[in-house]
Amino acid sequence: MAYYFISIGGSGSKILEALTHITVAGILPSNEKLNIIAIDPDSGNGNFTRTSTALNNFIKFQNVLVGDDSTLFKNKIELLSGENSPWNPVKRNDRLDDLMAASLNRDTSLGKLYRSLYTKAERETFLNEGFRGHPSIGAAVLARKYASPDSNDNQWQTFINKIKNVIDNSSNLVKIFIAGSIFGGTGAAGIPTIARLIRQSLPNSQNKILIGGAMILPYFNFIPKDTKNDELFARSENFLTNSKAALKYYSQDDNDFDFMYLLGEASMGNVKFSVGGEEQKNDAHIIELYAALAAADFYAQNKVNSTIFKYVCRKEQNTLDWADLQNLTPDFKKRFVQFTRFIFAYIQHVLPVLKNPPSTGFWSRLFKKVPPWYVDIVEREKIDIHENEVQIFERYAKDFCLWLQQIESWDGLNVNLISRNAFNVNQVNDGVNVTISESNFNTCVPSDDDSLNLDVIFTRLSESANVEAKGFGKLLRRLYDSCYKA
Repeated sequence: MAYYFISIGGSGSKILEALTHITVAGILPSNEKLNIIAIDPDSGNGNFTRTSTALNNFIKFQNVLVGDDSTLFKNKIELLSGENSPWNPVKRNDRLDDLMAASLNRDTSLGKLYRSLYTKAERETFLNEGFRGHPSIGAAVLARKYASPDSNDNQWQTFINKIKNVIDNSSNLVKIFIAGSIFGGTGAAGIPTIARLIRQSLPNSQNKILIGGAMILPYFNFIPKDTKNDELFARSENFLTNSKAALKYYSQDDNDFDFMYLLGEASMGNVKFSVGGEEQKNDAHIIELYAALAAADFYAQNKVNSTIFKYVCRKEQNTLDWADLQNLTPDFKKRFVQFTRFIFAYIQHVLPVLKNPPSTGFWSRLFKKVPPWYVDIVEREKIDIHENEVQIFERYAKDFCLWLQQIESWDGLNVNLISRNAFNVNQVNDGVNVTISESNFNTCVPSDDDSLNLDVIFTRLSESANVEAKGFGKLLRRLYDSCYKA
């Protein structure tokens, strides 16, 4: 079995951010490697930049040895589309006219049809900041890029060959999940086009492939800045019309998906307007976590051409808590809460000690309190902790806290998964600052009847434990295992 995830456009990047965090927390159904591809013509998109930061921090860290029997870090991640930028189907100064060779066909019947289907602005706008809310542009570009034999691009063929190799050498299903929005331009164009291209590229392997998709309906609005009358950009007033057209397509029996997950939001929030580029950097939203959990649910499926209907909604329109997630991925709450406590405890107590290790001198030890866990684990077991490992994991842990704060702080929606009184995150020029409240740590899960305080965690941490882990991974594994609620 192999897991593949393809994010399309800005919303797809934000779903990938949520999927990264639940993958690190061990939420996926088995320990298969997660192969990731990001596709976006707007390669400088701020949403992807933040996602790739968290993703690459974990990729650099994922081989720390915490033991094969742990859910922590059990899924390895491979980023097939490159570390710092997505697959980009266009070059910097490409226009639709350039990609479709419009000048060569200008006087032909095909050229006349092309000009009747696309406006002058659609044909001549530079596409380096995305498809501007026009899925008809994106569908043409993606089909031209990945289906044309003269595209001179081997990324797609390398991906197809990788899947074919898995199919030829295994009896297991290849599971491919595609995620993005269907109300804008890139996602609405890319989700159906990529699925169809996969089917067309592997015509003799349909019973070996499952394709699933998370399709996000409108969940935000924005007010555009003053722009030129003929400038192309996404308009939030068109989102519902775009969604209606997309849903009509997916209602057909011959679409290329085995599983479809539709996600929408009644509480529309406002985001900052941006045509594209690094300014398009919206806060994380709970709907992206739902989409990531949809991917986890899909990876647990094993039937081709099955029909499964699941209906999940909130009890209260403007409030979300754990009860609203109980029908989703099994053990999600248990693992997510344990992972969150693990991150909080690490940032508050373990990280400061590792960044400023206690002196080994007698008098220093006499007058300076040394945490028992440091003596019992780091010193007695002679764990070699490298500064680089500490720095990388610190960056990831802070990325997680920032994401968590954002999904719980969306305007107009009250999210009660982790108590906002338990932690605080501030973005500064040189990074992210995270503060954990010791007094509120034991009640960080609002709906729990029982609490778990830091004293219990660090008592457990100092007790001996037989874990197959090494180095820094042993310390992390011991801490993670101490953060369960009995």
